[in-house]
Amino acid sequence: MVKQIKLLLTVLIIITFGLNNSKAQVSSYEELQAAYLYNFAKYIQWPKEVLSETFVIAVYGKNIPKGISTVLNGKAVRGQHIELKTIDSVENFVDCQILFIPENRIRNLPELYPVLRDRHILLVSENDHIEKGAIISFIMKDNHLQFKLHEKALSEVGLTASAGLLRLAILL
Repeated sequence: MVKQIKLLLTVLIIITFGLNNSKAQVSSYEELQAAYLYNFAKYIQWPKEVLSETFVIAVYGKNIPKGISTVLNGKAVRGQHIELKTIDSVENFVDCQILFIPENRIRNLPELYPVLRDRHILLVSENDHIEKGAIISFIMKDNHLQFKLHEKALSEVGLTASAGLLRLAILL
């Protein structure tokens, strides 16, 4: 059943974002991450009081990875336009619903803890950094991009994942 759901998610990602040309292509790692971020936005519920006209996905760093920008620019979720922003320091923190921390910035995660406290922010990292505080962490398993989800941490920030998303996750 889980394999069928994963296959369905892969098909949905391809349908949602399409292929760049008529030839089948292997999506880049960043594009797959973007597709997952988009689906996290769709299948996780935020409290209504923190939602606005835009759904902000922030990247901790100076630049938004090209694959993420390419896939998410112009997209919307639940009627909200997705806006991509960068956060290059704690002093320049912006309100967001999802904060993505690339591998090269994970060492800076502890400095964000005071800013993240009492906010409804989904913290997503690369390379299995759940133990450092991420709620969702991308991992490579059997040469496929998958994700771990820390259910308790998700509920502690006031967010709820759909049953379908929970079935796709490696739960902790």
